[in-house]
Amino acid sequence: MSSEPPVEKPRSLTAAWFALALLCAVHGGFKWNSDRNKAFCLVTTQNVQQAVRSYCGMNGINPGEPVDKTELFGPGKFIESEPLRCAGGGTYTCSSVQPNVGDLYLRCSHRKHQLDPALIKDW
Repeated sequence: MSSEPPVEKPRSLTAAWFALALLCAVHGGFKWNSDRNKAFCLVTTQNVQQAVRSYCGMNGINPGEPVDKTELFGPGKFIESEPLRCAGGGTYTCSSVQPNVGDLYLRCSHRKHQLDPALIKDW
């Protein structure tokens, strides 16, 4: 009989690498979801901007003049339903007038969804 204690096998690095990969995947999933939500918000804002520009152009409404959002949103109108909540958790607010070029008709309250002025300068 041996009086020496049993030798422990060294822990496998496989488990550590697996845990690290899982952590990166979860973090990447959150990042991807955040980016996806911001992109969806951008597309929603752009679609509403195009709708308001089209409506105003067809009806002779100039920048600064009132725009009735019930003429934009609803069945058979430019956009079927008014966007109220952003996929990222923000809320949308519509302007009451046709915006000037470079200003938005629809704004999101989410702090990370504020659009770069250079991106919307021609909107």
